[in-house]
Amino acid sequence: MQNVFDNDWDNIFKNYEDKKNHQIELQKNALYQLNELIRQKELAKIENIKLKQNNKIKLLSNQERLVAINERVEEAANFRNELNIIQKNDEQRLIKTKVEAVKHLDLKLEKEQQKEMKKKKDRLDLEGFNMVIEKNKETDILRKQIGLHVKEIDTIQKFISQMYIDYGI
Repeated sequence: MQNVFDNDWDNIFKNYEDKKNHQIELQKNALYQLNELIRQKELAKIENIKLKQNNKIKLLSNQERLVAINERVEEAANFRNELNIIQKNDEQRLIKTKVEAVKHLDLKLEKEQQKEMKKKKDRLDLEGFNMVIEKNKETDILRKQIGLHVKEIDTIQKFISQMYIDYGI
């Protein structure tokens, strides 16, 4: 009885582990696909980000035009050089902002994926713990049945021994 019981529960636990691993893989794949869709959508938004133009650019552009109108070419060239430097810094700021947004997005998606996987694993572990509790309950019942069966056998053997003694065999 004990061997049959142990084999049955071993099979149940093996099937549970297979089911658990299969569900975890399905969850990983589903989350990966969902995250890829979200990532593509968010990357499109990030690519369209436009930062507010620096006020210095506008001021320098106006000053350069005013100086150029008055035919002060050297001063206009200085303003143009300074304007180019500020525009490059603005472009670098935009690129840096986009890179940081992509990093933040990746971290956010990874954190959400880990959170969802933890939820799934916790649910499956809870199911496993419930199975262990059920096995322990059934083990107690089986041990009591075996104990009762042993007592019954002892009683029968004592009865038969007493009967042999009574008959003198």
